[in-house]
Amino acid sequence: MCCDGTDLVSIDELLRFTAHDDQLADVATFRRDDGTGSGSRVMHVAPAGGIHARLLLDRGMDLGRAWFAGQPISWTAAPGPRSRGYADDDQGWHLGWEGGLVTTCGLQNVGSPADGHGQHGRFTENPAERVTVSGGAGDGRLVVTGVVHENNGIGRLLRVDRTWTFHLGSGLVELEDVTRNESPRAVQAPVLYHVNVGYPFLGPASEVATRGDGDAVVSTMGEPEDAADDVVELDVDADDEGWAAATVTSPRLGMSATIRWLSATLPRVHRWRRRAPGAYVMAIEPANCGVGGAAHDRAQGCAPILEPGTDRTTRLSIQLEQT
Repeated sequence: MCCDGTDLVSIDELLRFTAHDDQLADVATFRRDDGTGSGSRVMHVAPAGGIHARLLLDRGMDLGRAWFAGQPISWTAAPGPRSRGYADDDQGWHLGWEGGLVTTCGLQNVGSPADGHGQHGRFTENPAERVTVSGGAGDGRLVVTGVVHENNGIGRLLRVDRTWTFHLGSGLVELEDVTRNESPRAVQAPVLYHVNVGYPFLGPASEVATRGDGDAVVSTMGEPEDAADDVVELDVDADDEGWAAATVTSPRLGMSATIRWLSATLPRVHRWRRRAPGAYVMAIEPANCGVGGAAHDRAQGCAPILEPGTDRTTRLSIQLEQT
Protein backbone atom coordinates (compact mmCIF):
# COMPACT_ATOMS: atom_id res chain seq x y z
CA MET A 1 0.00 0.00 0.00
CA CYS A 2 1.17 3.52 -0.72
CA CYS A 3 0.97 6.55 1.52
CA ASP A 4 -2.65 7.33 0.62
CA GLY A 5 -3.85 3.74 1.12
CA THR A 6 -3.84 2.84 -2.59
CA ASP A 7 -1.88 0.06 -4.24
CA LEU A 8 1.62 0.93 -5.39
CA VAL A 9 1.50 2.14 -8.95
CA SER A 10 3.00 0.35 -11.93
CA ILE A 11 5.63 1.80 -14.23
CA ASP A 12 2.89 2.76 -16.69
CA GLU A 13 1.03 4.61 -13.93
CA LEU A 14 4.23 6.40 -12.90
CA LEU A 15 4.69 7.63 -16.46
CA ARG A 16 1.10 8.88 -16.56
CA PHE A 17 1.05 10.73 -13.24
CA THR A 18 4.61 11.80 -12.33
CA ALA A 19 7.46 13.63 -13.99
CA HIS A 20 10.21 12.03 -11.86
CA ASP A 21 10.57 8.84 -9.79
CA ASP A 22 11.80 10.90 -6.83
CA GLN A 23 8.25 12.05 -6.23
CA LEU A 24 7.62 8.65 -4.60
CA ALA A 25 11.14 7.53 -3.72
CA ASP A 26 13.44 10.39 -2.75
CA VAL A 27 17.07 10.03 -1.70
CA ALA A 28 19.27 12.99 -0.78
CA THR A 29 22.83 13.07 0.54
CA PHE A 30 24.19 16.04 2.47
CA ARG A 31 26.98 17.08 4.82
CA ARG A 32 26.13 18.56 8.20
CA ASP A 33 27.43 22.09 8.56
CA ASP A 34 26.75 22.95 12.19
CA GLY A 35 27.72 21.71 15.64
CA THR A 36 29.64 18.58 16.56
CA GLY A 37 28.34 16.68 13.54
CA SER A 38 29.89 19.14 11.08
CA GLY A 39 31.34 17.55 7.97
CA SER A 40 29.71 14.15 8.39
CA ARG A 41 27.88 12.60 5.43
CA VAL A 42 24.21 11.74 5.84
CA MET A 43 21.82 10.13 3.37
CA HIS A 44 18.11 10.83 3.86
CA VAL A 45 15.90 8.08 2.41
CA ALA A 46 12.18 8.82 1.96
CA PRO A 47 10.07 6.09 0.30
CA ALA A 48 6.37 6.97 -0.10
CA GLY A 49 4.33 5.30 2.64
CA GLY A 50 7.43 3.79 4.23
CA ILE A 51 10.01 4.49 6.91
CA HIS A 52 11.87 7.76 6.37
CA ALA A 53 15.35 7.65 7.86
CA ARG A 54 18.86 9.06 7.85
CA LEU A 55 21.74 6.75 7.04
CA LEU A 56 24.89 7.89 8.84
CA LEU A 57 27.45 7.21 6.11
CA ASP A 58 30.43 8.24 8.23
CA ARG A 59 29.24 6.28 11.27
CA GLY A 60 29.31 2.72 9.98
CA MET A 61 26.36 3.39 7.65
CA ASP A 62 24.09 2.94 10.67
CA LEU A 63 20.47 4.06 10.75
CA GLY A 64 20.01 7.40 12.53
CA ARG A 65 16.78 9.27 13.12
CA ALA A 66 13.68 7.63 11.66
CA TRP A 67 10.01 8.47 11.15
CA PHE A 68 6.92 6.53 10.17
CA ALA A 69 3.53 8.03 9.26
CA GLY A 70 4.94 11.42 10.21
CA GLN A 71 5.91 10.36 13.76
CA PRO A 72 9.42 10.04 15.25
CA ILE A 73 10.19 6.40 16.05
CA SER A 74 13.85 6.36 17.02
CA TRP A 75 15.61 7.72 20.10
CA THR A 76 18.07 10.63 20.02
CA ALA A 77 20.81 10.74 22.68
CA ALA A 78 21.82 13.93 24.48
CA PRO A 79 25.00 14.51 22.38
CA GLY A 80 22.90 14.78 19.20
CA PRO A 81 24.62 14.45 15.80
CA ARG A 82 28.29 13.54 16.12
CA SER A 83 31.11 13.14 13.66
CA ARG A 84 33.74 10.44 14.23
CA GLY A 85 36.51 10.65 16.78
CA TYR A 86 34.89 10.28 20.20
CA ALA A 87 35.50 6.60 20.92
CA ASP A 88 38.39 5.49 23.15
CA ASP A 89 39.53 2.29 24.88
CA ASP A 90 37.26 2.86 27.86
CA GLN A 91 33.72 4.32 28.11
CA GLY A 92 34.05 7.03 25.46
CA TRP A 93 31.54 5.33 23.15
CA HIS A 94 28.74 7.18 24.90
CA LEU A 95 30.32 10.57 24.16
CA GLY A 96 29.96 10.01 20.42
CA TRP A 97 26.67 8.13 20.32
CA GLU A 98 23.79 10.14 18.89
CA GLY A 99 21.31 7.29 19.21
CA GLY A 100 19.24 6.53 16.12
CA LEU A 101 17.12 3.58 15.10
CA VAL A 102 19.95 1.04 14.59
CA THR A 103 23.49 1.27 15.97
CA THR A 104 25.99 -1.52 15.25
CA CYS A 105 28.20 -2.53 18.19
CA GLY A 106 31.44 -4.46 17.56
CA LEU A 107 33.24 -5.81 15.67
CA GLN A 108 36.14 -6.51 18.03
CA ASN A 109 34.28 -5.89 21.27
CA VAL A 110 30.71 -5.61 22.52
CA GLY A 111 29.77 -4.47 26.00
CA SER A 112 32.34 -3.70 28.69
CA PRO A 113 35.83 -2.57 27.60
CA ALA A 114 38.16 -5.51 26.88
CA ASP A 115 41.45 -6.35 25.13
CA GLY A 116 42.27 -2.67 24.55
CA HIS A 117 38.92 -2.03 22.88
CA GLY A 118 36.40 0.37 24.42
CA GLN A 119 32.77 -0.17 25.20
CA HIS A 120 30.87 -1.53 22.17
CA GLY A 121 33.95 -1.33 19.94
CA ARG A 122 34.74 1.01 17.07
CA PHE A 123 32.41 0.02 14.23
CA THR A 124 30.59 3.36 14.34
CA GLU A 125 33.95 5.14 13.93
CA ASN A 126 34.36 3.65 10.46
CA PRO A 127 33.07 5.45 7.33
CA ALA A 128 31.24 3.65 4.54
CA GLU A 129 32.67 3.68 1.03
CA ARG A 130 31.44 2.57 -2.42
CA VAL A 131 27.94 3.69 -1.43
CA THR A 132 25.35 3.08 -4.15
CA VAL A 133 21.57 3.51 -4.45
CA SER A 134 19.34 1.39 -6.66
CA GLY A 135 15.65 0.68 -7.09
CA GLY A 136 12.95 3.30 -6.97
CA ALA A 137 9.20 3.76 -7.22
CA GLY A 138 8.87 1.25 -10.06
CA ASP A 139 10.65 -1.43 -8.01
CA GLY A 140 8.70 -0.76 -4.82
CA ARG A 141 11.92 -0.36 -2.84
CA LEU A 142 15.09 1.64 -2.42
CA VAL A 143 18.32 -0.32 -1.87
CA VAL A 144 21.43 1.31 -0.41
CA THR A 145 24.71 -0.62 -0.35
CA GLY A 146 28.14 0.20 0.98
CA VAL A 147 31.35 -1.28 2.34
CA VAL A 148 32.68 -0.70 5.85
CA HIS A 149 36.20 -1.82 6.84
CA GLU A 150 37.31 -2.52 10.38
CA ASN A 151 41.06 -2.91 10.29
CA ASN A 152 43.65 -3.35 13.00
CA GLY A 153 46.75 -1.20 12.70
CA ILE A 154 48.34 -1.56 9.27
CA GLY A 155 46.83 -4.93 8.32
CA ARG A 156 43.54 -6.15 6.93
CA LEU A 157 40.98 -7.47 9.38
CA LEU A 158 37.21 -7.37 8.74
CA ARG A 159 35.14 -6.17 5.80
CA VAL A 160 31.36 -5.65 5.96
CA ASP A 161 29.26 -5.45 2.81
CA ARG A 162 26.14 -3.70 4.09
CA THR A 163 22.74 -3.54 2.37
CA TRP A 164 19.72 -1.54 3.55
CA THR A 165 16.38 -2.10 1.80
CA PHE A 166 13.56 0.42 2.31
CA HIS A 167 10.11 -0.62 1.07
CA LEU A 168 7.59 1.76 -0.48
CA GLY A 169 4.06 1.60 0.86
CA SER A 170 5.18 -0.41 3.88
CA GLY A 171 6.89 0.42 7.14
CA LEU A 172 9.53 -2.21 6.47
CA VAL A 173 13.29 -1.74 6.41
CA GLU A 174 15.73 -4.65 6.10
CA LEU A 175 19.44 -4.94 6.86
CA GLU A 176 21.87 -7.55 5.56
CA ASP A 177 25.54 -7.58 6.58
CA VAL A 178 28.07 -9.93 5.03
CA THR A 179 31.15 -9.84 7.25
CA ARG A 180 34.37 -11.33 5.88
CA ASN A 181 37.57 -12.04 7.76
CA GLU A 182 40.26 -10.76 5.41
CA SER A 183 43.10 -11.45 7.84
CA PRO A 184 45.32 -14.57 7.91
CA ARG A 185 44.13 -15.57 11.40
CA ALA A 186 40.92 -16.42 13.21
CA VAL A 187 39.22 -13.32 14.66
CA GLN A 188 36.81 -12.99 17.56
CA ALA A 189 34.09 -10.94 15.86
CA PRO A 190 31.15 -10.09 18.14
CA VAL A 191 28.26 -8.01 16.84
CA LEU A 192 25.17 -6.52 18.47
CA TYR A 193 22.50 -4.44 16.75
CA HIS A 194 21.18 -1.74 19.12
CA VAL A 195 17.59 -1.08 17.88
CA ASN A 196 16.47 2.02 19.79
CA VAL A 197 12.94 3.41 20.13
CA GLY A 198 11.99 6.60 21.94
CA TYR A 199 9.23 9.11 22.62
CA PRO A 200 6.59 9.72 21.32
CA PHE A 201 6.53 6.14 19.98
CA LEU A 202 7.73 4.85 23.35
CA GLY A 203 5.61 5.58 26.40
CA PRO A 204 4.79 4.16 29.85
CA ALA A 205 2.16 1.79 28.42
CA SER A 206 4.47 0.44 25.70
CA GLU A 207 5.03 -3.31 25.92
CA VAL A 208 7.62 -5.73 24.57
CA ALA A 209 6.29 -9.13 23.54
CA THR A 210 8.50 -12.13 22.75
CA ARG A 211 7.99 -15.87 22.61
CA GLY A 212 10.30 -18.27 24.45
CA ASP A 213 9.86 -21.96 25.26
CA GLY A 214 6.46 -21.73 23.55
CA ASP A 215 5.12 -19.09 25.93
CA ALA A 216 4.52 -15.39 25.27
CA VAL A 217 6.52 -13.07 27.50
CA VAL A 218 5.38 -9.46 27.93
CA SER A 219 7.06 -6.61 29.80
CA THR A 220 5.94 -2.99 30.17
CA MET A 221 8.12 0.12 29.83
CA GLY A 222 6.73 1.99 32.84
CA GLU A 223 6.84 5.62 33.95
CA PRO A 224 10.01 7.75 33.94
CA GLU A 225 11.84 7.34 37.23
CA ASP A 226 15.30 7.82 38.68
CA ALA A 227 16.43 4.21 38.37
CA ALA A 228 19.45 2.29 37.12
CA ASP A 229 19.58 0.95 33.58
CA ASP A 230 17.81 -2.38 33.17
CA VAL A 231 19.61 -4.85 30.87
CA VAL A 232 18.33 -8.41 30.53
CA GLU A 233 18.93 -11.24 28.08
CA LEU A 234 15.69 -12.52 26.60
CA ASP A 235 14.81 -16.12 25.80
CA VAL A 236 13.29 -15.96 22.30
CA ASP A 237 12.33 -18.92 20.11
CA ALA A 238 12.84 -18.82 16.36
CA ASP A 239 10.06 -19.75 13.93
CA ASP A 240 10.23 -22.61 11.44
CA GLU A 241 12.23 -20.45 9.03
CA GLY A 242 14.84 -19.52 11.64
CA TRP A 243 13.63 -16.00 12.43
CA ALA A 244 13.19 -14.71 15.98
CA ALA A 245 11.17 -11.61 16.82
CA ALA A 246 10.25 -9.04 19.44
CA THR A 247 7.36 -6.59 19.12
CA VAL A 248 7.21 -3.20 20.85
CA THR A 249 3.80 -1.54 21.00
CA SER A 250 2.92 2.15 21.06
CA PRO A 251 -0.59 2.61 22.48
CA ARG A 252 0.01 6.37 22.37
CA LEU A 253 0.42 6.38 18.57
CA GLY A 254 -1.53 3.25 17.73
CA MET A 255 1.55 1.59 16.22
CA SER A 256 3.79 -1.41 16.69
CA ALA A 257 7.40 -2.16 15.77
CA THR A 258 8.41 -5.77 15.15
CA ILE A 259 12.13 -6.46 15.12
CA ARG A 260 13.07 -9.75 13.44
CA TRP A 261 16.51 -11.34 13.13
CA LEU A 262 18.02 -14.51 11.67
CA SER A 263 18.83 -16.59 14.75
CA ALA A 264 21.45 -18.82 13.08
CA THR A 265 23.98 -16.00 13.18
CA LEU A 266 22.30 -13.85 15.87
CA PRO A 267 21.42 -16.48 18.49
CA ARG A 268 21.10 -14.09 21.45
CA VAL A 269 19.05 -10.97 22.20
CA HIS A 270 19.19 -8.40 24.99
CA ARG A 271 16.74 -5.72 26.08
CA TRP A 272 18.04 -2.38 27.40
CA ARG A 273 15.66 -0.08 29.24
CA ARG A 274 16.46 3.36 30.63
CA ARG A 275 13.59 5.16 32.31
CA ALA A 276 15.44 8.17 33.70
CA PRO A 277 13.64 11.49 33.09
CA GLY A 278 15.19 13.08 30.01
CA ALA A 279 16.76 9.80 28.90
CA TYR A 280 13.75 7.57 28.26
CA VAL A 281 14.64 4.79 25.83
CA MET A 282 14.28 1.10 25.10
CA ALA A 283 16.45 -1.05 22.84
CA ILE A 284 16.04 -4.55 21.46
CA GLU A 285 19.53 -5.93 20.79
CA PRO A 286 19.96 -9.05 18.61
CA ALA A 287 23.53 -10.32 18.97
CA ASN A 288 25.94 -13.22 18.65
CA CYS A 289 27.54 -12.46 22.02
CA GLY A 290 27.02 -11.27 25.57
CA VAL A 291 27.46 -7.73 26.87
CA GLY A 292 30.26 -8.42 29.33
CA GLY A 293 33.03 -7.81 26.80
CA ALA A 294 35.14 -10.02 24.53
CA ALA A 295 37.26 -11.42 27.37
CA HIS A 296 34.14 -12.43 29.30
CA ASP A 297 32.77 -14.31 26.27
CA ARG A 298 36.06 -16.23 25.92
CA ALA A 299 35.98 -17.15 29.60
CA GLN A 300 32.41 -18.40 29.16
CA GLY A 301 33.38 -20.44 26.10
CA CYS A 302 30.94 -18.58 23.84
CA ALA A 303 33.21 -16.26 21.85
CA PRO A 304 32.01 -15.87 18.21
CA ILE A 305 34.98 -16.73 15.98
CA LEU A 306 35.32 -15.96 12.26
CA GLU A 307 37.95 -18.08 10.52
CA PRO A 308 40.34 -16.63 7.90
CA GLY A 309 38.73 -16.05 4.51
CA THR A 310 35.22 -16.94 5.69
CA ASP A 311 31.97 -14.98 5.58
CA ARG A 312 29.14 -14.51 8.07
CA THR A 313 25.72 -13.19 7.01
CA THR A 314 23.52 -11.46 9.57
CA ARG A 315 20.00 -10.27 8.79
CA LEU A 316 17.66 -7.94 10.65
CA SER A 317 14.36 -6.27 9.79
CA ILE A 318 12.09 -3.68 11.39
CA GLN A 319 8.39 -3.60 10.52
CA LEU A 320 6.37 -0.53 11.59
CA GLU A 321 2.61 -0.89 11.43
CA GLN A 322 -0.42 1.14 12.41
CA THR A 323 -2.62 -0.95 14.68
